[in-house]
Amino acid sequence: MLNQVSSIERSHDREEIEQVRNLLFGDIQQENERRIAALEAQLKELRQSIERQMRAMAEENSASQAKLIRAMGDAIAGLGNQISALAGEMPANDSDHE
Repeated sequence: MLNQVSSIERSHDREEIEQVRNLLFGDIQQENERRIAALEAQLKELRQSIERQMRAMAEENSASQAKLIRAMGDAIAGLGNQISALAGEMPANDSDHE
């Protein structure tokens, strides 16, 4: 019976200590939780912004790459046309046919 009374007193003491702790530090804890939530929201926004920028850069890069490939193709075709024109202007060399 004495053990039960002692256990109840310790439980009551712990509850009182917890209440005092909440009174002393509850506001600080709540403020810290609000700050953490605000930082998490800012981090989420920053992450989304970076993802959007990366997608835009990738699309821009793909478009630039396609444009460069077309330009290279046009340059190669032009070079082929110039070579064909030069070959047509060259006199036939009979030694090549022997």
